[in-house]
Amino acid sequence: ITFAVFIKPVTAYRKRYSYDPLGLLCGVICRAKQFIQSLWLLRSDWDEPLPEPIQSNWKDFLHVMSSLPKFRIPRCFNVDEAVLRLVCFSDASTSAYAACVYLHVQRGEFAEAHLVKAKSRVAPLKTLSIPRLELLGSLLASQLINSVLHANPGRAYSSIHMLTDSTIVLAWLKTPPHLLNTFVANRVVTILDLTKNYQWAHVPSEFNAADCASRGCIDDQIWWHGPSFMSRSPEHWNISIPMEPDEIPERKVTTLVVQANPAATDSPLDIIERFSSLSRLQRIVANIRRFAHNASCKSARKIGPLSVSELSDALLCCVRITQAVEFSEEIKQLQSTNSNKVPLRLSKLSPYIDEKGFLRVGGRLRHSLLPSESKYPLLLPKKCHLSSLICDYYHKQLLHAGPRQTMSFIQRKFWILAAHSLIRQRIYMCRPCFRLTAAPRQPIMA
Repeated sequence: ITFAVFIKPVTAYRKRYSYDPLGLLCGVICRAKQFIQSLWLLRSDWDEPLPEPIQSNWKDFLHVMSSLPKFRIPRCFNVDEAVLRLVCFSDASTSAYAACVYLHVQRGEFAEAHLVKAKSRVAPLKTLSIPRLELLGSLLASQLINSVLHANPGRAYSSIHMLTDSTIVLAWLKTPPHLLNTFVANRVVTILDLTKNYQWAHVPSEFNAADCASRGCIDDQIWWHGPSFMSRSPEHWNISIPMEPDEIPERKVTTLVVQANPAATDSPLDIIERFSSLSRLQRIVANIRRFAHNASCKSARKIGPLSVSELSDALLCCVRITQAVEFSEEIKQLQSTNSNKVPLRLSKLSPYIDEKGFLRVGGRLRHSLLPSESKYPLLLPKKCHLSSLICDYYHKQLLHAGPRQTMSFIQRKFWILAAHSLIRQRIYMCRPCFRLTAAPRQPIMA
């Protein structure tokens, strides 16, 4: 067969002549499929002559095709008074994957094998790993063995063997599908459904008959009659069931999200941050202080309801704890020998430490007639739980007053850094105020 010019229509036309429903020549046909695939990847015009290397490959293929009429394939299988088995091989390469089925006929110690059906497919254009291509070959083998069984449903076989040279595929078939990635899991489920009654085993690569189809070779004896060990009974076959490897690719990575709490540190602010109400915090701290007093001084035990002074001392205790934690560096600077050095972030407030150890705001109100706690309010940071509780307490005591009125009452005892911003934030989080200040919605007109 000769052509003056090789173009796409010529190659596609010649490929149409390759009619092989049983796949006995699928090794040769697979080469044609690979050639057509590579040809279409060139994206050349329909009537454009093919490049010289492509023409050379096509001529080699035509030479192989010209020798096919010399092949003589005996199709008569003598199965009388014999033990019949079906053996299916699967294999894959970077460019194709294939499967082939053999009929194993055994009479006593004598056995022979014949190729029944084969199938090959080119690898997808999307690059796949070799294990994935081997899995596609095993899937093709599962479909092929079922087509052979359905073609002759009345025939009884003593056993059916599924062989592959990929230990990874065998490991996938033993792994629960939900532990595998989606691509692998879907095909493993299909293979197990088609071959649930068959035995999968490993065969060395040199004895894998499907390797001939994936490489495009059909003139080997192993292609027509299987590997040499098939001339013996199954107990002498060179197959095995390998151990599962330690690491299986395509296995889902199990991610465990564990909330690791840092090492527990007894922060003095823990007891304050447990409460959402200033009144409840005062009562709990006052009861703790009363218990400590009664345990240390049993002769002057305090009983009965909590007094106003006990509740006030409890609040001052919480303030002392908060200042010791939040203003530790500032207190150290003020207590140092160079007491004139005022911390930078508090420089505008003229802070000082009173005789009881509290950090207070200074100023020019020493001669005013205001109470001492109003002239020199206790200093508190903005980002602390106690400041939020104080804002909530005064806001509710003033019957949900606005930010300015709430801040004026708070500053009679406490000076909170950035108090206006904090009070607005706490009022915004107040549910009754949020409902009352909600903007009316304009109804949709008909």
